[in-house]
Amino acid sequence: AGTPACAAAAQNDGLVVQTTSGPVQGFEAASGNFSAFLGIPYASAGRWEKPEDPEDWTEPFQATDYGPICAQAGQIPGPVFPGPALQELLYADQPWNIVEPPTWNQSEECLSVNVYAPANATDTPVMVWIHGGGLVLGDSNGYSFPPDTLVGKDVVLVTFNYRLGPFGYFAHPDLNATNFGLHDQIKALEWVQANIEEFGGDPDNVTIFGESAGGSSVASLLVSPLTEGLFDRAIIESMPLGLSSSENITMEEAAPTGAAFGVAMGFSEDDPDQLKKMKKVSFQEIFITPGSDQFGTILIDGDSMEMDAITGFVEGENHKVPVIVGSNANEGGFQYNTGSPYPVLIAGISPAFSQYVPVNTSENYEGFVRQLFGSDAKKVLSFYPADTPIESGESMLTDSFFTVGAQIIAEAMANRGEDVRMYHFTQKPSGAIGEVLGAFHSSELPYVGIASDHYTNPVVNPLLADQMSSYWTNFAKTGDPNAEGLPQWESMPAGASEWFVLGPEVGPAAIPKEKLDLFKPTIVADYLNGPDKFNAAYA
Repeated sequence: AGTPACAAAAQNDGLVVQTTSGPVQGFEAASGNFSAFLGIPYASAGRWEKPEDPEDWTEPFQATDYGPICAQAGQIPGPVFPGPALQELLYADQPWNIVEPPTWNQSEECLSVNVYAPANATDTPVMVWIHGGGLVLGDSNGYSFPPDTLVGKDVVLVTFNYRLGPFGYFAHPDLNATNFGLHDQIKALEWVQANIEEFGGDPDNVTIFGESAGGSSVASLLVSPLTEGLFDRAIIESMPLGLSSSENITMEEAAPTGAAFGVAMGFSEDDPDQLKKMKKVSFQEIFITPGSDQFGTILIDGDSMEMDAITGFVEGENHKVPVIVGSNANEGGFQYNTGSPYPVLIAGISPAFSQYVPVNTSENYEGFVRQLFGSDAKKVLSFYPADTPIESGESMLTDSFFTVGAQIIAEAMANRGEDVRMYHFTQKPSGAIGEVLGAFHSSELPYVGIASDHYTNPVVNPLLADQMSSYWTNFAKTGDPNAEGLPQWESMPAGASEWFVLGPEVGPAAIPKEKLDLFKPTIVADYLNGPDKFNAAYA
């Protein structure tokens, strides 16, 4: 890794900031509009241990390069995990500038933070970005740089790495802790409180925001008993239900999986030193051990999480801060793959659904829905008919796995009179990718102002991009996204029947409550208790 080209500039010896651990040397962007401080250690942690303060230093830490990313099995090669055949179809007309992701150094010593501050920032609102990646991959390096859009609207932008997969969400009978990745996020927010003022940020005006697993993390932080006072507002983008502890699995219930993973590594479950031996195995060996991909759910540990995120909102246990929550119109498109004929919808990886995979015929689709929803299948099929299996399948997965979770959060908050706004993103990219996948999972990010090193030119509606980044930054500044020249976006009242559409048209529109309500009893009553059918379908 090297200093980002867009920020390359002569070192400015005046850009030295004192943190609680020691001085850090940043640099000024070539534009002169902001300063950057990259790869600052915010914590240190041994494997499967909670994070602690890093060791102090006395000489200026050269914060001119990103730190190592947290150990992970791989990186996302594009917006929808495309293989060669899918890339050929979707990018034939090159609507997106796909670039190979950089090969960042990986390490378990990865807990670093990046700060981007406007020139001459003083008491400036702070936005803390939590990256996505299913809690198993991703980093803060590619996202958010260049940060010109958000920082250009006068906020301090903070991004950071947190532990992932078998290092972030591992449980074992001999451990008394889990959710190490979530603890890292909390530690990063504590670092912001202790240090951001030195960078020109206001620690009393902090907004956390994240997408996908980052959205699930934001939702979890909103109900965690450890985060009171660490932030003032929150934005939840495209939260997948299966990551935000919505399976309601406790640390104790997950612990046998950790012990079984140790057996797969070659250490007997009866060995009293199993965990100690597992700690000595390299992270590369861990990732090639069968089962390393099963640690990607926030658990109920009685410490960082006393209940799952959805239950927390339903029961009113969330922190009382203003929230924006929403999802995209075609989130379920991420379940497409490159089978023949294309596209093919994947029902899930569980053998219980193998007879219906691929879900590319009316017969297979109907069988999948009947097995998945049981007695509710007839109602589901009335809204998502089997005569259009691909379109119905995508829509059903979008609504049941993404949209309804956002609606449950928004509805619960609104009915208690809390400050919440719900959006529905509908802007399609141009070209084949938009025609096939629509407003797919993560496609709103460039409109928010979160760039990525994986795709660099996706905005086809510059007005919407300006509006959305303004809504987000206005919200971060005052808790109200509105400003002169923007379509008015009101808080949701009790019993709200409208969300706020962000797309070619911007403004309030009716929530399709009748079909979304189909999934509420299933999710709240059944899914949160973790029945096998849902665990299998969304594994």
